[in-house]
Amino acid sequence: MIKRFKFQIVKGILIILFPFLSFATFAQISVKAKIDSSSILIGDLVTLSLEIKHPKEIQLKGSQLVDSIKAFELHSLSELDSSFHKGKITLKQDFSFISFEPGMQFIPSFRLFYTEGDDTNIKWIATDTFQVEVLIIDADTSKAIMPIQIPLKVPLTFKDLKVIIFVYPALLLIILTILYFERKKKKKPLFAKREKPKLPAHLIAINSLRKLEDEKLWQKGDVKEFHIRLTDIIRLYIEDRYHLPAVESTTDEIMTYLQNLDIANELKSELHTFLQLSDLVKFAKLTPLPNENEKCLQSSYSFINATKEKLVSENIEKKKLD
Repeated sequence: MIKRFKFQIVKGILIILFPFLSFATFAQISVKAKIDSSSILIGDLVTLSLEIKHPKEIQLKGSQLVDSIKAFELHSLSELDSSFHKGKITLKQDFSFISFEPGMQFIPSFRLFYTEGDDTNIKWIATDTFQVEVLIIDADTSKAIMPIQIPLKVPLTFKDLKVIIFVYPALLLIILTILYFERKKKKKPLFAKREKPKLPAHLIAINSLRKLEDEKLWQKGDVKEFHIRLTDIIRLYIEDRYHLPAVESTTDEIMTYLQNLDIANELKSELHTFLQLSDLVKFAKLTPLPNENEKCLQSSYSFINATKEKLVSENIEKKKLD
């Protein structure tokens, strides 16, 4: 009798607490939604703010609109904002809708799907449905259509000019100061001097040949130095003129490079003979005859003048003479 009485008491307590226990389980996840306006002009935006709160043991499985949005189009959505506080995860996101259909329109509820802990059964919870009035501007057709007016010119004030007067010069000064210290650190001037344009390869070579000729090295008995300087001038000219690695190449390699270029065979032959003779002077201690030294110098002049790059100014002068 006593046991039966206790069972009835426990049963009564459970019946009383059951609604509260069920509500607590359901209340573990909550979804709130609100809109920023209940009436908008046609073509304007209405923003729906969605907030979801749930403990870590709840896994979200996605969401969907209960009904299709016929009068509204999704215009944009914000970045998902998430935070964690007192054992609960909070998710916030804004959805902006636009409508071009006047009248009373509806934004349907969002349905959120989730699972709880190890329970694989998918549950869901939904937001409220919102009613938005889309208004249009009534045009007064009784009045004549007014012409388009020219935009009014607003006079500039000192407040408008403050940015130009103070901010821009200050920013320019800061930038120049940074550049100054950066260049000072690298030991460079703030404003680099403009480099003079490089002379054409043939002019550099001709000037070097004239200087070498004026020094009269082979006439003074310094034949080896004469041939070293002469071959260096020719090698540098070929490298600058044809963009070939002639300075560090051997005589045979240079002749191989020039083989397929549009250069007369006679010039190639003279150049080859001159370079071979200079190699013998430099490495085999050959002492050429004076006329051979002179011929090497003249062959250099001939090769450069015959293969020099045609300049625009030279072409213009030639046309004038013609």
